[in-house]
Amino acid sequence: MIKQARSLADLTDTEFSGKVVLITGASGGIGEAAALEFARRQAKVIMLVRSLERGKLARDRIWEKHPAADLHLVSADISLVKSVAAFCRGFSEPHIDILVNNAGIFGAPFELTKEGVESTLAANHLGHFVLTCMLLSKGQLSQGAKVILVTGAVYKRGNFEVSEWNNWTEESYKKMKAYSNSKLAVCLFALWLRSALRRLSSATAMVYAVHPGVVCTDIGRHVVRGCIAPCRPCLRCCMRCMMLSPRQGCKGILLRAADLETDSGKSGRYFNKCRSEPWHKPVLDSDLVTRCWDFSFKLVVQALGDSDDDVLNRLKKLRELPQDTLADLEEQN
Repeated sequence: MIKQARSLADLTDTEFSGKVVLITGASGGIGEAAALEFARRQAKVIMLVRSLERGKLARDRIWEKHPAADLHLVSADISLVKSVAAFCRGFSEPHIDILVNNAGIFGAPFELTKEGVESTLAANHLGHFVLTCMLLSKGQLSQGAKVILVTGAVYKRGNFEVSEWNNWTEESYKKMKAYSNSKLAVCLFALWLRSALRRLSSATAMVYAVHPGVVCTDIGRHVVRGCIAPCRPCLRCCMRCMMLSPRQGCKGILLRAADLETDSGKSGRYFNKCRSEPWHKPVLDSDLVTRCWDFSFKLVVQALGDSDDDVLNRLKKLRELPQDTLADLEEQN
């Protein structure tokens, strides 16, 4: 049996030496904490942020704690397909060893992006769908890459009628349901990705869906804003006391990135914080996984129109990849 790290203290100071890590949402919260933990263990860390101003502040905070950190700041709006596609066109890093799809929003009021996609679904799933597929298609995920998709335990409460994920109106909108749908999409994409990685990267490439726990970060800003002004300081204090810190929240990400597992049959697992948990059985449905991929592609087509044939052609080729059975994950359940 492979001996795995169980805490950050088990990871050596050179754990990620020579590794290139790409983290989305690295301007604060879990993303910033993970960037620091990777960098202090000698990884080259590419911080993908929406706001370069906030990204520079996060980078400077990390450098204050670890002056030798090898940090590189890049920018894209992960909620906009065109922005992510433009980033991928210009991104020249030849090999990504660890991809952490972390950026996201929670509790946001109803809003459609300018590409016509519900904002929570766009930020939590669709942008990462395009980013990951493009890196995979262009051969930028290294042999034995680790792809870590940050999800949430609420995926179990998502709507399994995939076609309804973008059918909200301002009157019908339910924030928590939209968030659950986005996290279900993340999980279904992880299950699709396990097969694609085997075929286009290597048999030792692994994908994990990780719920970091309930973490006190800026992702809860919409919840705080929804509270009456006099109560906001108290709410923030309660959140800090009751929730995990960003460093605690990134623990599951770091441990999966350091995972020594190379058995592709173990790829595609779900982790609640640091512990592997069985999948919610209805998720282990190959047809559902395919419907999620097709729906995501439909939204990409809607967003891009005829403006980017390269992205659409790459995605179409990925769609043709045969999918492995989910039977091995069902047995693990």
